[in-house]
Amino acid sequence: MKTSSFLLFAFLSLSLFNSDTSILYDYHEGIAQAKETGKPIFLLFTGRTCRGPEIINELIKTNKKITKVLKEKYVPVFLYVDDQTKLEKPYEVLRDGKRIRLKTKGNAWGHLEMNKFKHNMQPMMLIIDSDEVVLKEPLKGVVNEEQLLNYLE
Repeated sequence: MKTSSFLLFAFLSLSLFNSDTSILYDYHEGIAQAKETGKPIFLLFTGRTCRGPEIINELIKTNKKITKVLKEKYVPVFLYVDDQTKLEKPYEVLRDGKRIRLKTKGNAWGHLEMNKFKHNMQPMMLIIDSDEVVLKEPLKGVVNEEQLLNYLE
């Protein structure tokens, strides 16, 4: 039973995420790839623990039309604000006059979203260039296929 459960999990993981879609999970890697390719960045601030972000994550990773547009026109970057992976070196930032210690990748991505892009909502999608200039205002909340495809065009 354990083997079949593991195989099912592995199959679903591969099916839900097209490995050739090239989704990145690091902001700085996305910037570097955008500079290299000349493509704009599709930036998604998301999470794993709330239903809204789960819906968007699944839509993006399983919808062939959306994955095709992302692959051809953008550098897709998913930033999970609830990622508990420890940073190699925690650091402090100022937020609203208070010192905040960022210890995890999720802390860092959440701070980036609030500090640089002035929002704190997941899911939130926006398109930026390799110089970190916002090219399209954010698309926030749960959207359907048509809304997301219109946003990407």
